[in-house]
Amino acid sequence: MNFVSLLKMLLQSTGSEWDELLVKYAVKKLSEWPDGQVCAVLEEMLLSAKYKISLADIISKLPKKPDEWLSADEAWGIALEMRDEARSVATYSEIGQAFGACVEVYEAGQKTEAKKLFEKRYDELITKARSENKKPSWYISYGTNQALRADAEREALKRGLISQEKAYYLAVANNSDFADSNWQPGCGGFIA
Repeated sequence: MNFVSLLKMLLQSTGSEWDELLVKYAVKKLSEWPDGQVCAVLEEMLLSAKYKISLADIISKLPKKPDEWLSADEAWGIALEMRDEARSVATYSEIGQAFGACVEVYEAGQKTEAKKLFEKRYDELITKARSENKKPSWYISYGTNQALRADAEREALKRGLISQEKAYYLAVANNSDFADSNWQPGCGGFIA
């Protein structure tokens, strides 16, 4: 089932009266997110909504768009996760570059100073990327623990950081069990 069908079912079940123009706009707006994410939100709302809903209600439940840059604090958290060689983490190159600017200070035990250096370098990189109209190019940094790879792929897909196709190809290329156990036709393809 596609998200348009789910949207119509949700509107009907909640008694929400949207005209055809609003439905078309909502479909266009919701298409900015991966189908799987929109389907998951609409299915959740279909099972729990008791009142009329607005487009804003739906969008508020969707994750941050993958084309938005993380704050320096969020990026720092990802950089620290990547320090655990066993873990697989969704990231983009600017996070690694910024951590490279502070890794020696971090390893010397000066974590507060390292975070300041990271934030400064990250903000420089993001400012430059924004001025060039670049968007984050997410990928999975694979750790040594093979069992954790599918979790990272599933989470990145659920958050809309990577497309279904990219998740599938990454899973196949990196021998993750996610590729075999989570693909099914229908709304979104992958079961997130």
